[in-house]
Amino acid sequence: VGLVDGQPRMQAQLKHTSGAIIATDGGFLPSSIKTQGLLVSTDATLVLLPWDQDVANVVVGSGSTGFNNGLGTAAQIDNPKGFGVWQSGVSLIMTDRSNNCIRRISTNYDVTTLTGVPGTSALVDGTLSQARFKNPRALTMKVGTQIAYVGEKDGEIRKITSSAVS
Repeated sequence: VGLVDGQPRMQAQLKHTSGAIIATDGGFLPSSIKTQGLLVSTDATLVLLPWDQDVANVVVGSGSTGFNNGLGTAAQIDNPKGFGVWQSGVSLIMTDRSNNCIRRISTNYDVTTLTGVPGTSALVDGTLSQARFKNPRALTMKVGTQIAYVGEKDGEIRKITSSAVS
């Protein structure tokens, strides 16, 4: 990663950044309350760059690519790309490209798997537990809903709801 946690943000070396989303005091955008800063992804971490402090803080990921659900730096991610607000003020989702999964991140940075199976690269529609992905990359949300659209390796665009993938 090249980043030392707590290092001044202007000196932090964020290698291979690939995505970003605004974090707020009460959760993730959209929100009417003051924003905390920018949440930036690297190959194996999510780093919070606060607006009002001169530090960079690793909030998700161990610094080594892999797969593990867990809280903050106990979680492992591998090549996150796309982000979206899943529940306003409550959680966001991101594509975990090399793990072939969609992950959910709570406001306290607890990382869980929303859908997909790590290490399984396939295009399978179905319930969240049945669905499989093939290098999910881009992600966008339908505003005000729990409906996401994910772009995959071979150009497929898939729809994710709170119960299924199609």
